[in-house]
Amino acid sequence: MKKIMLSNGLRGKSDPATYVKKCDKALEEWAKANNVQYELLHNFRPNQYEKEVAEYGLEVARIRMLGETITNELALCDILALCDDWYNYDGCSIEFEIAKRYAKPIIFLKTEDVAQIPTNQ
Repeated sequence: MKKIMLSNGLRGKSDPATYVKKCDKALEEWAKANNVQYELLHNFRPNQYEKEVAEYGLEVARIRMLGETITNELALCDILALCDDWYNYDGCSIEFEIAKRYAKPIIFLKTEDVAQIPTNQ
């Protein structure tokens, strides 16, 4: 079983939780098409992010959360999955560079290829 870390930029997304579900679904469809069993390592922690911003300010919170993601998800994953416009986000770009530097396989996902997900799930 592969451990896959899903990375997606959320800043400016109108509904981050729904967007994350679409990214999860895109990964699920990729895994099915490629016959890959996986464990999802996710860094979507909205409550923690809000707490960190309130306590430390935006810039410090962003760095702290990125450090936590690198330590707890990226370091442990077998594959990094980047979703949609990841290259527009500092954290995703840094995760990409680290994965590339350490020769971790990287896959690129598009949510536009995913069937519509009901908003009440």
